[in-house]
Amino acid sequence: MKMSRSWEDVEKELFTPEEIQESEFKARFLDTILKSYDNSDLKISRERLAEITIEFLEHLKIKEPAFV
Repeated sequence: MKMSRSWEDVEKELFTPEEIQESEFKARFLDTILKSYDNSDLKISRERLAEITIEFLEHLKIKEPAFV
């Protein structure tokens, strides 16, 4: 009999809690950026986009992005 496992169970076996947290953070960040372009009800200002980007880079421990 074949047992199926959830992605969460497999993920916990393959990755550390820190790696999972970082992956989830990146997904939320990208989701926010994409929604700001795709959803006319959700407009994101340049200032808020800069704040989100800085938060993302700080999370990754990048002090200054190469594109600045």
